[in-house]
Amino acid sequence: MEPFGHSSDVILDPRRKKKWFDKKKRACYMIYPRSMVIFWGESEEYWSWEYFQETSGDYFEIAKLKQVCWFEIEGRLNTSELSPKVDYEAVFVIKLSQWAHGWETPSRLKLTLPGGKVQQRRVPLLEEPRGEWIEIRIGNFQIEKNESGGDIVGNLKTASGYWKQGLTLKGFIIRPAT
Repeated sequence: MEPFGHSSDVILDPRRKKKWFDKKKRACYMIYPRSMVIFWGESEEYWSWEYFQETSGDYFEIAKLKQVCWFEIEGRLNTSELSPKVDYEAVFVIKLSQWAHGWETPSRLKLTLPGGKVQQRRVPLLEEPRGEWIEIRIGNFQIEKNESGGDIVGNLKTASGYWKQGLTLKGFIIRPAT
């Protein structure tokens, strides 16, 4: 389910969000970094922003971590944009550089659903491939028919005393699970 280069892509806001449809015509969303909460994200001392070109030719900004001690990012999407009774998955799309370090402590992934239901797990980022875009699964969920709106919130946090470097954030994806 590659989110790039489909003729059905709809850029909802070139700096914030993109919508496309999978082969079964189900909506998928990419929340770009500029629309996410990135702790220290506006500080040039800790993060840099660069334009990235998708295979479709569209541009958006990615966030490149210079260094932080406290690492936390958060993406969100309102459930009003999702269909009830569809199994969805939420993932972060990141890249770890060859020289990435400070990720010795496993990172906590947390998915918060409307109504307060929470899924959590830990992932050792240092065991992930380097130098390529990877998807880090946060969790799976389903919206109930009578559910009154609210946000789906994905969170990735690494709280250790180590300074972290070498991570690039491409976005937060919510799409039907395969």
